[in-house]
Amino acid sequence: MNFLHYTIRSGPDTIIRVNIDRRANIRLMDELNYHKYKMKKRYSFVGGLYDPPRAELRPLRQGEWHIVVDLEGLDGDVHAFVDLLRM
Repeated sequence: MNFLHYTIRSGPDTIIRVNIDRRANIRLMDELNYHKYKMKKRYSFVGGLYDPPRAELRPLRQGEWHIVVDLEGLDGDVHAFVDLLRM
């Protein structure tokens, strides 16, 4: 399983902007769901399939969050970087 992974500490007062160079799946997950994702078990997330140039996501609560960018079901490579915008 190939994916890009970013860990941040944030809350609902922050917009997480994920910049991508091609169509990709972007998922925002807490620690438990990130672990389930890696184990290929059923998990919950905020996000979905996005087109460039970016996706903007907001954490549901304060804490540590995992951002995963992957091409599950798509061919090629993706490049991404993450910005945090404080409200």
